[in-house]
Amino acid sequence: MIRDSLIRIAKGSHLLFLDDDNAYAPMAIALFRQHLAYEMIIGRVDTSRAFEITMIPVAGEPVGKAVRQGNIDPLCLCLSKELVATRCGGWGNEGGYESDYRNILRYYRRAQSVVLLDEIVGTYDAGAGLDSQGLNLRQMRKHSPLPPLPRD
Repeated sequence: MIRDSLIRIAKGSHLLFLDDDNAYAPMAIALFRQHLAYEMIIGRVDTSRAFEITMIPVAGEPVGKAVRQGNIDPLCLCLSKELVATRCGGWGNEGGYESDYRNILRYYRRAQSVVLLDEIVGTYDAGAGLDSQGLNLRQMRKHSPLPPLPRD
C-alpha cells in the first residue's frame, strides 16, 4: 500500500524503488538518466552480501530471459510513471512474497520499450536499514552461530 500511495503522489516522469536496507551505486541516477527514453530501464544489482550469486539479473542474458523470479528486484528498475501508474494501475499487492516479481513482470509485458544495462546500479542488503538493530534473516545468520540459509 505504501508503494502504491507514493506512486500516486510522485511528481517526476520516472520512478525508482529503494528499500531501506538497499543502496544505490554512486552513478546509478546518472546511468538511469542516460536512458530515460525507455519506459523500463533494468540495471544490475550486487547481491553478493545476500546470496551466492553475485548479481541480478545474471550477466549475459537477453532482457526477455532476465525478467524471471529470483533474477530481478525493484532495486534494478527505473520505470516511467506513465507505465506504472496509468497503464499498469500502480503497484499490486497480489502474490504475497512474489508481489515484487508479479508487478515487475506486468510492467515488463506492458512496457513499449525496455533496456537492460550492464552496469551495477545498487547493492542488495547493503546494511541494516533505518533500524540499526533491524537485521533480516540473512544478516542475522551472518552474525550468529546459526548455520547459513540453504542456497538454490
